[in-house]
Amino acid sequence: MKWISLSVKWFLILLSFIVGIQVFVKTFEYYQPDFSYGFLKGKEELFQSLYKYAFYVHIVSAPIILLSGLTQFFKFVRLKFLGIHKLLGQIYVFFILFLAAPGGLLMGFYAHGGFWAIISFMILTPLWWFFTWKAYKYAKSGDYKKHGTYMTRSMILTLSAVFLRIYAFISLWLFKDNSPETYVLISWLSWLPNLLIFELWYQLKPKLSTFLS
Repeated sequence: MKWISLSVKWFLILLSFIVGIQVFVKTFEYYQPDFSYGFLKGKEELFQSLYKYAFYVHIVSAPIILLSGLTQFFKFVRLKFLGIHKLLGQIYVFFILFLAAPGGLLMGFYAHGGFWAIISFMILTPLWWFFTWKAYKYAKSGDYKKHGTYMTRSMILTLSAVFLRIYAFISLWLFKDNSPETYVLISWLSWLPNLLIFELWYQLKPKLSTFLS
């Protein structure tokens, strides 16, 4: 069981690091936004509202959250560099609670794909905020087991940005499909199956450990 968990963890860390760098590089394109293609296509009028500020807060904070969050899952950092672990954790929590989640919630109201895509982000974003806040509260109270559980839940939702881009890439470049209906499916696939798998694993892990021991 342990090697499965480690394999999944390292795969996600590597994948997230690659996508995190890509997201960071991509942000530079948006400082002179082009509304003729891509994510901002057709949003020129919307960009004159609060959406503009929510958008920039979200894209600037996303790489910081992703990369600082990944460090929390390196055991040697927690054991040998506790101060760094705490600092990066505080950065992760601050950027989600006060910047990325509020900005993402506003952006979610205008999601490509319409009603069902909006519903996906309206569920995802408050859950993301709540899981992160609970992880912080349990860390402050010294309950590190629950802290780790909620931090994992929070990180699963952070990784929705990674899976969203992967599925969008597969859809566009392999299947030439950029339809609103496909985006609705992608918006749910980016987080819900991963969270459900974790919850199932969390419930079954004690029983599996007993059975395999």
